[in-house]
Amino acid sequence: MRCTQKVTVSTEGINYLTIPYTDLPDGSRAINFEIENNAALIINVDLKDAPLDYKTGFQVNGKVNGLDFQKDDKASINGVNILWNFYDSSKNDKQYSGSIKFDNPGYGCILAPSATVTLTATYAGNIVANNINA
Repeated sequence: MRCTQKVTVSTEGINYLTIPYTDLPDGSRAINFEIENNAALIINVDLKDAPLDYKTGFQVNGKVNGLDFQKDDKASINGVNILWNFYDSSKNDKQYSGSIKFDNPGYGCILAPSATVTLTATYAGNIVANNINA
């Protein structure tokens, strides 16, 4: 199944989605989020068998508590209720040590402590990485 449809989170508290990187959309397709009730979403992306130079192709769109990411600054701030946890399940330490490149606008916190993260578009959120290129 490809993640090309809307992800709706309406349960208060922390919600989890675990997917292999191959299920993320490529090209210019978007992941559309609807996050309500001040919920938080942790997206665990398994980069097992991913190339050492992984390029994301997806764009993140959506709403947080009814506010549109692209139209309201408060939504961008609330977008940090999304945590992107990039890891490699095949490694003993579970750390992905390659590079991850984001070519489209995005939102949320990126957790990839052993990776190099490169941004070539606007990104609203925090990044924890070994190296950051922007």
